[in-house]
Amino acid sequence: MNNWLTSTLQTVREKSFDVFDFVRKDLSDFTTTVKSDTETYLNKIKHQPSSTSITSQSKNELGKTMVPPAPVDRFQNERNRIQYDDATYLTDPTPIESYKTWCEANDFSGDERKGQIAQLLIDISQIRSLYSRFVPACTTHNDFWSRYYYRMSKLDQEETRRLNFLKRAQETCNENNANDWDEPSNKQI
Repeated sequence: MNNWLTSTLQTVREKSFDVFDFVRKDLSDFTTTVKSDTETYLNKIKHQPSSTSITSQSKNELGKTMVPPAPVDRFQNERNRIQYDDATYLTDPTPIESYKTWCEANDFSGDERKGQIAQLLIDISQIRSLYSRFVPACTTHNDFWSRYYYRMSKLDQEETRRLNFLKRAQETCNENNANDWDEPSNKQI
């Protein structure tokens, strides 16, 4: 019995060394592959122009990457984000009730805004590209434009609200400065 136990332990030890050697080699191969792939990826990133780091990119009908123009200010940046985002045109805005109420209140029809739509398609190649890609394959003409105009309307409302808030804050600051007794007056005593 002792001989059998010794032989079994020896076999287990040999198999364990074989498994250990196999895992070590496999781990070494995996590490080499990860390093190689990482170096390839980093080299690829280094050679890309810096403008492609913008997250709101899309491809036009020719497959070329479309990058939004450099934002002028916060409002323009948000406007560009909405215009370049596929979800703007493909998904209904939330809350859906607000969107439906807006559509009913504005009696939205793409036909009413043909001139504006034509101008957008002429001026903004990204919207033109998205329109040709999504209509009618993924969404309807009216849904595409109602989603766009709803989001732009909400953005305009938020910007108006923000500007009014800033104006009130500025007025409050000016009133407080006029009553500030810590500042020396222009009159000499």
